[in-house]
Amino acid sequence: MDFKEILYSIQKGENKNLLEFILEFESVINNLSKSLYYPESKTDLIIFIMELSKKINVKSYYDNEIIKFIFIRSLKNKQIDLFRKNILKNNCIYEINLDIISDYSSEFESNIWVEDIISNLSSTQKKILIESFMKRNSDIEIALELGISRQAVNKTKKRALKNLKKILEKDGVL
Repeated sequence: MDFKEILYSIQKGENKNLLEFILEFESVINNLSKSLYYPESKTDLIIFIMELSKKINVKSYYDNEIIKFIFIRSLKNKQIDLFRKNILKNNCIYEINLDIISDYSSEFESNIWVEDIISNLSSTQKKILIESFMKRNSDIEIALELGISRQAVNKTKKRALKNLKKILEKDGVL
């Protein structure tokens, strides 16, 4: 059975060929998941390929190799997306929690201290930091909510963190 036939059967609901389909991309999935550095990365990529196999319009493409290229390109883009969501986001959260909160024994005292430091930021900077680090929203989600671009969210977040770092250095915390 060729690649397009496997896709057709999956889209018709015949999931018996799903394993064969996933095995077509096993080496690509393994290589991409290694660079993500979190245990569920391979599973996330497999789920993505399964979902994509049901969505792609196979009739639009004539050649099996073109379809395989689309899937490989899509997997690479998904890898980048997963990297941003799981690695970069977690590093920032980890860093903020260690640098600000762990130095204080009382949760009450640390909450007051954090609120006092954050009060030095603009309202937009506060909103973006809370949405990003407390509510764990992506830059795109924050941008949509605030009606600004993703780049503006990213620049404002960096500026806010830079301001927080200056305040912490001035107070002798860092």
